[in-house]
Amino acid sequence: MKPIKRRCLRLAALVGALLISNSLLVTAAPAPFFKWRSTLDGQVVCRQVSPGSAWERIAGPFRDLQCHELGSQPMQRWDRIPAPSRS
Repeated sequence: MKPIKRRCLRLAALVGALLISNSLLVTAAPAPFFKWRSTLDGQVVCRQVSPGSAWERIAGPFRDLQCHELGSQPMQRWDRIPAPSRS
């Protein structure tokens, strides 16, 4: 193969790889949260992944990091800041 043709193939492969990696980043979303309980002392925490081998998952999935909002879809940012309530 000629050096110019080889360079073009490498450039095309690089561009293809960049396009694929960018399309994967667009679809990425945060993982849901779960409640975990320690089998040693019964402590309960809210985490996305297990804190360790001595923990068991007891509830979830949740949308927020306090484990209050049920659901697997993450909380969304506001499109605009809401107006303060007038009471």
